[in-house]
Amino acid sequence: MTDNSIQYLKSLLKKEISKNTPWDTIFLQKLLSSESVVEIPGSPESYLVSFASSRVRKRQASAKKVGKRPVGTKDLIKSLSCLNPDSKIDFYNLENSEYRGTCFVQNEEIIGYEFVNKTGSTSIPGLKPLS
Repeated sequence: MTDNSIQYLKSLLKKEISKNTPWDTIFLQKLLSSESVVEIPGSPESYLVSFASSRVRKRQASAKKVGKRPVGTKDLIKSLSCLNPDSKIDFYNLENSEYRGTCFVQNEEIIGYEFVNKTGSTSIPGLKPLS
């Protein structure tokens, strides 16, 4: 993630902390301050709130199926349900050494986030490329 984007999200987060938001600002503060935080290519993206809400619900269900605990999804679903479904929302796709996910921004305000722990993936040895 570019330094400008990191600084932008950090500045928005400071505003949210002072507003006493319903979601965990400490988690996002730690993630944005981690040395390993990077932008996932293609970020930021802009979509309709209705699409964002559907995506978050699907990701939450998918993560639970594989035994992962998504962070922030319950609060994000509540926040998205209060927004106009036909309005736009920006997705900032991020990852660090521990988590991968999205921070959602609308009208210069962080609406919420969804992240999942990256542990648990495995590879199967045995297949090798042909020479």
